[in-house]
Amino acid sequence: MSDYENEPRFQADPETENEEKIKRIQKRSNAISLFLILAIVAGFFIFNLISKKAVGQAGFTFDPEGMTVTDRDGNETYMAFADVTEIVFVEDADYGEPLNGSIVGILNSQWMQGTFSSDYFGKYTASCDPRVSAAIWFKTADMSYVINRESAETTKLIYEQLIEITGIQP
Repeated sequence: MSDYENEPRFQADPETENEEKIKRIQKRSNAISLFLILAIVAGFFIFNLISKKAVGQAGFTFDPEGMTVTDRDGNETYMAFADVTEIVFVEDADYGEPLNGSIVGILNSQWMQGTFSSDYFGKYTASCDPRVSAAIWFKTADMSYVINRESAETTKLIYEQLIEITGIQP
């Protein structure tokens, strides 16, 4: 018989082994959960940054002769004030559904652009924030444009300035 066979063998307690195994599994599970949560949060922030960039390019600008609407791809549509038949301030706009348009962005940074249709406006081109209830509706012989900015109050101020600049009576 060898000396090795005569030495007492260490017998681990099965309960202790199971508890250690459970602790290792819980640590691994916690690490995976933490990784997934961080990945989701990071994805959310990256998506938000991408959306803000897209929204930042969209909007409208005025010059003395008209308005230029720019979509998120940089495409511009010009509307001359001479073609405008009516400008209407709408306090509670029903923006309807997109026909060839979209709402880009998330949370506090959204922008509606493209062609939409609603019962109130009919078919129109939008360049506005869908969270703002007020809008300015420009009507021409063959097209309608709906815009707004930041808040109902800001939109109302823009409307008043447009009425003054264009001389078009509401």
